[in-house]
Amino acid sequence: MNQTSRRLLPIALALAVALGSFAPGCARKNSGSNAENGGQPAAGANAEQGSASPGSQTAAAPASQNAATGQAAADDPGASRHPAPEFTLPDMNGRSVSLSQFRGKVVILDFWATWCPPCRMEIPHFVELQGRFQSKGLEIVGVSLDQEGAAKVRPFAQQNKINYTMLVNGLPITGMYGGISGIPTTFVLDKRGRVAQQFVGFTDESVFESLVSSLLTES
Repeated sequence: MNQTSRRLLPIALALAVALGSFAPGCARKNSGSNAENGGQPAAGANAEQGSASPGSQTAAAPASQNAATGQAAADDPGASRHPAPEFTLPDMNGRSVSLSQFRGKVVILDFWATWCPPCRMEIPHFVELQGRFQSKGLEIVGVSLDQEGAAKVRPFAQQNKINYTMLVNGLPITGMYGGISGIPTTFVLDKRGRVAQQFVGFTDESVFESLVSSLLTES
């Protein structure tokens, strides 16, 4: 490699890194990423990979333990789910709202921004879902990542007739939810405040409707 190539290589690498991040108005990922446990690795998944010596065997769990585990899963289908991190943010009128206020309801928690086209595409679907399922126990909570806060979000919400809880100044809590590498990123929580599923990018309304309908039947 000549001296000119050596000088250009760091610049090329920097450009590649920059182009890898999502541009305003676009999510880094366009396909839905469905992850139980809120995007966290499943407990024990690949944790022991490569640690066992060749020919080693793992002892089978006693039948009674397997039966107890199966019964627990039947009693609580979300037993393996992780609690969604608690937070408090202001709504568009400056009132403090905590996630725990919605315990007992199925929650669609949507990280979004007004400048994001796929986020805006989902909003009419959320408005419709809120209207259809709120009386049955659904609460949709939008978390805006707009830096301008309520000054930007309030007129947008009015123009789009948003009928669900809208919180602003959400950037500080993104780290609690895995960093939010692309938007929209949406978490669906069960009635106990646990993450049932996560979606990254635009997701069809029918997917949310099916999942919400299922979660509403859980205790």
